[in-house]
Amino acid sequence: PEGYFGPGPALFQAVGVGDLEARAFPQTVFSPRGAAATRESKIALPPAPTAFTAAPPTVVPIVRLAPVKKAPSAPVTSAPPPKAINVAPEATAMIRSGRHAAALKILQPTLESDPHNLAALCLAAQAQANAGRLDEAEVLCRQAIEASSFAPLPYHLLARIAEERGDSSAAKALLKKVIYLNHASVRGYLELGAIYAREGDAMRATQMQRTALGVLNDLSENSPVPGDEHAVEESLTVGELKRQLETNSL
Repeated sequence: PEGYFGPGPALFQAVGVGDLEARAFPQTVFSPRGAAATRESKIALPPAPTAFTAAPPTVVPIVRLAPVKKAPSAPVTSAPPPKAINVAPEATAMIRSGRHAAALKILQPTLESDPHNLAALCLAAQAQANAGRLDEAEVLCRQAIEASSFAPLPYHLLARIAEERGDSSAAKALLKKVIYLNHASVRGYLELGAIYAREGDAMRATQMQRTALGVLNDLSENSPVPGDEHAVEESLTVGELKRQLETNSL
């Protein structure tokens, strides 16, 4: 086998070392048998390599480190949002006095920061409608309905816009929605009755007027007529409106 220094003794035997020595040194006493003896005595083979013995593994003691305690982090607190400025009273006063552009200007920051602010949407819609911009008013009304689908005023404003456009059918449907949401809507009954009267439906017109009077009779004479929240029209007292209805001066 092939050892550490190259091929082993088998190679020498195959070549015939005794013959080579006899040829190289003819005067010697080499003979095949003697050559073999001489070869055995003179050629010292390296010792067979010993099997490798691995050193025993060194045991390294495990040192357990104490866990590092993290310092408690301070709670993250966000800055409180700035308080919204209630501009509804000022905007209402501006719309009542005909300053529609000024009202829209002070309402704009609220609409930008809070697009679902019902009061700002209703006031802006009334300002746009009173300024003759019905399309813009309609958009604001529909946004108000998305913000609060049970608020009567956006439907009431849409009914007035529809009536202004000559769409009595849409106006009546919207006013019925107003009455459904607010059974005490005196203006809803009266406006629906006025449409019936223009259409020649005297019976329904009278019925609506009587219903409105029934609501008013349950209220104090000096109390304001109940209206929709965020409506800008200045309300009469109950006594004033009753006298107008009784004399048909509406």
